[in-house]
Amino acid sequence: AAHPDCIATLAFSPDGRFLLSASRDGTIGVRDGRTLEPVTVLEGHTRFVRSVAFSADGSRLISGSFDNTVRSWALERLSLANSRTELPEVSEIDLGPRPGTLVFVDAGGRATLRDLHTLRPLATLAQLEQAPWFVGSSGQVIADVVAEVPRLHLPLAGQELELPAGRIRASSPDGQRLVVQAPDHALGIFSVGGGEVAWLPGPVGRPAGALFDHAGERLVVSDDDYSISVWELGDMTREVLLLGHTNVVTDLAFSSSERWFASTGNDGRVLVRDTQTWETVATLTGHGGGATDLAWTQDESRLVVVDQAGALHVWSVDRWERLLRVRDPEHHVTDLLFTRDGSRLVCRTRAGGVLVLDGR
Repeated sequence: AAHPDCIATLAFSPDGRFLLSASRDGTIGVRDGRTLEPVTVLEGHTRFVRSVAFSADGSRLISGSFDNTVRSWALERLSLANSRTELPEVSEIDLGPRPGTLVFVDAGGRATLRDLHTLRPLATLAQLEQAPWFVGSSGQVIADVVAEVPRLHLPLAGQELELPAGRIRASSPDGQRLVVQAPDHALGIFSVGGGEVAWLPGPVGRPAGALFDHAGERLVVSDDDYSISVWELGDMTREVLLLGHTNVVTDLAFSSSERWFASTGNDGRVLVRDTQTWETVATLTGHGGGATDLAWTQDESRLVVVDQAGALHVWSVDRWERLLRVRDPEHHVTDLLFTRDGSRLVCRTRAGGVLVLDGR
């Protein structure tokens, strides 16, 4: 794509693979050095980018701007096009039941277990009849949530169960409990092994999303009134009511140690809270028309956010400042997740494609 303002300088990488264009609009365009097709756009500077230079081995780009900053970019990690993989259109992605695997549900309803590195299918887990589908957090449960009597598939155990409510909102980390939503919007915790439901007391409004903590001891529920409730599952009581968003909350995420909790939504803001006090420690803005998904790195040093334009925003936790905004014109990212070891970032695109990026 063309820059909307004048180009200050051009530079080829030492091996000729990339052509860079630094612009007055504050961005750096990256193109394939042979075909000149766009690869990605590096966004992070706030003013005119005046100069760019490659490291001797061509692995890093250094840029200087009139915003008085010098930035370093790892091109191989930012080039989304280099991770392009031809796959059936994918509707759902989640981590598989063992390391190095992913669960895909394609547009035809077929759930497959795939190798993380090659994306080759390893096994067919289920053939579902209707969309949308729900893939459990552990990769062990897959449910068809639209049928009049929702069905729960346990592919590894070869079982299929009927559920007592009309929709599934979340799966516990061990895959043994599901959050189910009744037609009157009441929420309950369904035990996969016992087949019983424990209902949350009191009114819950119209839930928009739900998330277990890593230990499965707390449940976080976002409501359509833009509030977020934190429930203690031991005694089924609400621990705290969180306010602050001004539009629909689209995603919730605990950091790996559960020190931090982040929420984002159509107001374009990310609210980061300390889970000891539930006080807001950072409000991150600048996500275009809203944010759709977020994920923490395993070491909790970075928070990655996807905006409605399909761009990835990388935030530093130590200073709560944006380190990078990267947008690939050919790949509109909608969802993302890190593998359990944090080595890979898996993204789903609007077109149903899958990108596997270096998560470090």
